[in-house]
Amino acid sequence: QIKLFNQAISGAPYTALSVPLSLTADSVLSHDIHNYPDNIINMANQAGFQTFWLSSQSAFRQNGTAV
Repeated sequence: QIKLFNQAISGAPYTALSVPLSLTADSVLSHDIHNYPDNIINMANQAGFQTFWLSSQSAFRQNGTAV
C-alpha cells in the first residue's frame, strides 16, 4: 500500500534541506545536524525492515548535493 497526502507542505524551499526535515527529527526552528541519526530509514532498519534509497538525481554534479 502507498500512503498519499493531500495539502502537504514542505519544510524548506529546496531539496537538500526539505528531505532531511521530512525524514528526521530535525526542525526548521531548531536546525541541528545532530538530529539526523534519528531518521525514518535508520528506525525502519532497526525494526528489521530492508530499506532502499531511490533517486533520479546523480550523487554529485557541478551544483549537486548529497541528499
